[in-house]
Amino acid sequence: MSKEYVSIPETFQNPLFFKDRDFIYDSEWNLEQFGCVPLLIDLLCYQGKFEQEHLNYEQLIGILLKQWKKEKTEIADDFKRRDRAAARPKMIKSIGWFLSLLHWMEGRYVENLSDIVQSILKVTIQPVNLKERLSFVLEAPDHFQSFIQLSELFDETEKKWCAIVRKKQHTDKN
Repeated sequence: MSKEYVSIPETFQNPLFFKDRDFIYDSEWNLEQFGCVPLLIDLLCYQGKFEQEHLNYEQLIGILLKQWKKEKTEIADDFKRRDRAAARPKMIKSIGWFLSLLHWMEGRYVENLSDIVQSILKVTIQPVNLKERLSFVLEAPDHFQSFIQLSELFDETEKKWCAIVRKKQHTDKN
């Protein structure tokens, strides 16, 4: 195990994500392990510790969507038990995955968490009313309605991603 330290730059400081000034990770993790930690790949790309051109965004998106589906079930169970405190960290993790998903679909990484709403305005492939809906989720990540909204955002974005993949596969065949 090879522990690495990374300082969190101002652009990545956000009360929901990376609360500490430093983050420790294992540089020997495989891609799936990196993908399980929300926004870590984005942070490492931003700091030049991961080379963006060597990332397989299709594979990363698959990992991320798989993690979301597993986490979604756990969050739903937390809300069934009316345990908002247990749902909150899982919701925050899932919001991080969603932000990465939006950017990775366009072949780039998240560059700014200090003003998430402004940052997503640069994303061209996005669900309808993303700004308003994501703002709602960010304001109260431990509310059931935020979970419903985030689930719908993931579903809509996944459909857009599937359409992109199908189009690419069709183009590659011709």
